[in-house]
Amino acid sequence: MLLTELEAELEHTRFQLRTTVDQYEAAVEEYKAINEELQAINEELRAASEELVTSKEELQSVNEELTTLNVELKHKVEEVSQAHNDLQNLITSTQIGTIFLNRQLCIKRFTPSVQSIFNLIPADLERPLAHVTHELLYADLMQNVEQVLQTLAPVTREVSSRHGHWYIMRLLPYRTLEDRIDGVVITFIDITERKLTEVALRKSEEELNKAHTILEARVQERTAALVAANAALQTEINHRVEAQKARQEVLRQLVTVQEDERKHLARE
Repeated sequence: MLLTELEAELEHTRFQLRTTVDQYEAAVEEYKAINEELQAINEELRAASEELVTSKEELQSVNEELTTLNVELKHKVEEVSQAHNDLQNLITSTQIGTIFLNRQLCIKRFTPSVQSIFNLIPADLERPLAHVTHELLYADLMQNVEQVLQTLAPVTREVSSRHGHWYIMRLLPYRTLEDRIDGVVITFIDITERKLTEVALRKSEEELNKAHTILEARVQERTAALVAANAALQTEINHRVEAQKARQEVLRQLVTVQEDERKHLARE
């Protein structure tokens, strides 16, 4: 009975040992798999670490490039700002009235010199030029603007305003740096002084022509008077010549008579 119990316990112990060994072997296999997974993960982590190092270096390089680009952009912004300031000062100081129109013929920019012609204010930007009143005595302005935009051929006209000012108006295509037509440029050069000078010169020429006509009439009168005086003088000269001839004839006759008288006296 005791032997049977011992054998049963021994069999149970063997079974437990076998089960433990199986569990141990399974655990070992599992540990091996886990170890392999850990090695793979370690390899992946090492690769990831190398990639991170590479990415860090690339990020540093990109950061340096961005810093360089930021400095260049800063310089470009300063240059653009300086160019904008120069353009603004040029627009403010120029005496040539200028209006920049886009392809829809809306006002993009204008100089202060043109405000007296079109009564423009800053709120008129992006407003169609056709909706803006002007002081020009010129009804074909918008027609010429559309013609320039379509044909790209410049137009030059001399126009006047209601206040008596004269301008040389030029309409040119607005060309970008890429040689693309982006609207129309209208310029006005004040030629009022030149026109007044031309009017004064024309009046002087008319007065000079009138004086010349009067002088020619007087010269003709004086010439006619001189011709008449010359004719009268010539007649007088002819009369005096004839009188001189008659006097000489009388003297000759007197001398002849005297000679005859002497001869007669001598015979007596």
